[in-house]
Amino acid sequence: MASDGCQPMERFSKKNGFTASGSDGSAQKSWASCPSSMRQQQNYPGTHQYSSGGGGGGGGGYGSSTGGYSVSGYVNGYNPTLPAYPPTRAQIEQMQKNGQQFLPPPGQQFYQGGRKPTAVWDGPAPAGDPNKPKPGTPYYLKTPEESKFDASVEQESVALGGGANGYRLPMFGCVPKNASKCLKYECVRHVRCGSSKESEDLELAKSAIASSSRPRESLFVSAVLACDEWGKVEESCDAVLSKLGLESLDLFSIEWPMQMDKSVTLGHAWKQMEALVSKGKVKSLGVCNFSVLAVENLVKACEIKPVVNEVELHPMLSQRKLVGVCRRWGLALLSRGSICAGVKEVREHQRLLDASSAADESDPKDINSILTRWSIQRGVAVILDEAMEDSEVEACCKAAKFRLNNAQKVCIDSMEPIAKLQGKHRFMKGPEGFQFDDPFLGGLARPGLEVNPL
Repeated sequence: MASDGCQPMERFSKKNGFTASGSDGSAQKSWASCPSSMRQQQNYPGTHQYSSGGGGGGGGGYGSSTGGYSVSGYVNGYNPTLPAYPPTRAQIEQMQKNGQQFLPPPGQQFYQGGRKPTAVWDGPAPAGDPNKPKPGTPYYLKTPEESKFDASVEQESVALGGGANGYRLPMFGCVPKNASKCLKYECVRHVRCGSSKESEDLELAKSAIASSSRPRESLFVSAVLACDEWGKVEESCDAVLSKLGLESLDLFSIEWPMQMDKSVTLGHAWKQMEALVSKGKVKSLGVCNFSVLAVENLVKACEIKPVVNEVELHPMLSQRKLVGVCRRWGLALLSRGSICAGVKEVREHQRLLDASSAADESDPKDINSILTRWSIQRGVAVILDEAMEDSEVEACCKAAKFRLNNAQKVCIDSMEPIAKLQGKHRFMKGPEGFQFDDPFLGGLARPGLEVNPL
């Protein structure tokens, strides 16, 4: 028994004594008494324009008066549960030959009198923006608009910790051995010092800061905590402050995520660093050489989150995933080894030479300027950490006065190695026994990026 009370059609087969071949067959009469058919007849009484047999045997064509409902359950040859379709041309011609007028089936009247207005656009496709390339045109055939250098909107620093405390990381920084040369340029406002054990560097930094004509508030001074100093964090910080002759540091970072003393974990060391912020000896905390996994594990467990991750970054080690994850967690990136001094694999790369040739007439073609600008233009602050001549420092600082054009960006981006070689072009070595994490571990999983090691 069907859900509407109708008998299954097998009950009306010939083997059970019924026939559907005639217009008054038992099956036809039984279907007429079906509750669904009775309801349809009540809703649409006196509809006799169409045959009840459809294309089957016994039923007439259009114009038959055998009744409005067929044994197949169709209403005058049309199924009300399906979309309405107009008759075919052959059906209309046959109706015209018979002198009949086509009328739509009950409940499926086609709109007579023009297009029925709807809320959905169903007309011709709009022409769209005439300045856009036509569909199917490769994107590279239309040259994107060049961004012009504007000193008034150029980014000179990066907000730390979302900018809530007002602390900002300058885009240009230097190490103590270059501080006396670099601080002559207005764009360089960050002196990145070493740990408490690097007394010579700290003395150079103190001398450069003292000889600079700038007030202390205009300079950003940072230092790091060595791997073997995790158990004496405050003592190490005090030693750095004493050697620099300062009362506080703008940034204090863990140099490497490597545990030397098994009795002191990273979490324990970070708790001591958080205490330095409470005491006013340090304004903000950071990390160095942390991978995606290391960053995520730390920010999920600490109370005062790091605001800077200092890592090696250059066109052959762009670390796009790490940069994106750090920014989602509120960490600014600080680049080390950005100009790859002495690394021919980068500095003599053909695509980098092409980028130099593609420079505008008014822009510098020096490799140091282009590599430094590549980091600055992607919002990553840099540290001029190699031993440099005065001309090299000047070339790097010129990066604050121009922008890479589109052709240069295409050339430099093409230097990035394929996925299997990501992380293989590191030129800065860590402490003995330290191993870098897989650059694809952590963060959001992306299908298709599972990489088998070579």
